[in-house]
Amino acid sequence: MKKIKNPKRLKMPNKFGSISFLGEGRRRPFMMRAPATYDDDAKEIRPILGYTDDYYEAYETLLKYHKKSQEKEGTLRFSDLFTLWSEYKKKRFEDLKEKGKLKKNQRVAYAANYDSVYNNQCKPLHNKFLSDLCSADFQNIIDDCDKGYTTRKYIKLLGGQLFEHANYLGINLDKDIIDRLEVGDMDKSTKHKIFTNEEIDFLWKNLGNKEVDPHGIIDIVLINLYTGMRPTELLEMKTSNIDLKHQIMIGGIKTNAGIDREIPIHNKILPLIENRYNLKNEYLITKENSKPILYRHYLDLFKDVMNNLNLDHTPYDCRSTTATKLYNAGIDPLIYKLILGHDVSDITEKHYIKITAEQKLEAINRLK
Repeated sequence: MKKIKNPKRLKMPNKFGSISFLGEGRRRPFMMRAPATYDDDAKEIRPILGYTDDYYEAYETLLKYHKKSQEKEGTLRFSDLFTLWSEYKKKRFEDLKEKGKLKKNQRVAYAANYDSVYNNQCKPLHNKFLSDLCSADFQNIIDDCDKGYTTRKYIKLLGGQLFEHANYLGINLDKDIIDRLEVGDMDKSTKHKIFTNEEIDFLWKNLGNKEVDPHGIIDIVLINLYTGMRPTELLEMKTSNIDLKHQIMIGGIKTNAGIDREIPIHNKILPLIENRYNLKNEYLITKENSKPILYRHYLDLFKDVMNNLNLDHTPYDCRSTTATKLYNAGIDPLIYKLILGHDVSDITEKHYIKITAEQKLEAINRLK
């Protein structure tokens, strides 16, 4: 008899049923039970749906049972579907990671931004039955959203992800409900404007000024200006990937050239990074509760600071500023491409010329 181990459990929605592990000595140790119902004497009734030797087969059995119940009674709610989807995404990501099948540029299978819009903007939908959902439910949330284009877009994206997962589970939902949603135009032109030297000096002068920067993010803006990182790259920089002694950070996302690259730490921002550096925190940039700051939230804080300082910039203007200043300083194109994480197309430069961390640090320190 093969030895069957009890795997890590998936989180079940309320009133979804249960899977019990009866012990490794049994041939079919996983018992599936339907959600509890009650007779006229308030006695609990929990029918056994069967036994199996595979946990995920048991989970599929519960899904099929619940699908039939949902089609008959319309009992599956929006919150139930979100739980099923998010647990599936997390589990799939962990399985791919464990098997070494994640692509190099694949970040996470479950985006925290979805979690945020679900808990905040989509809260009115939580208790709605899936059978009752219509486009107006989502469109009203989008229209009432006081956040920017990115948040409105994520509301629609979340709806699309959930409806697609429902159909994957055999629950027929009309995807046109999501496809016809309108999220409006982007907030602004995406054309980047570089920070002037005077504006950068102005930021340094207001570092620590709680009146214009109550959330204390000017240091993040300055770090971004002297590293040229994508804003999300900086927010996702892990403390363990920072070498303060040699003034190098390892990080980056998006492209093969950008992932896990060496990013030099300019002398001027070294104290700012040291101030935020805390080995107890997984990430360099965190909120007061030590949790990471999502880009969507950072974008709101960035806008507030820019408005308070009467400056007109977006977070990506920091990266554009660094690139422009490196170019104007006469830095070798190969070096600043490696710093910024841009692709190097020349075969000789890409494979044969080796640029050291010291050369990158010397280059970045030429920025004033």
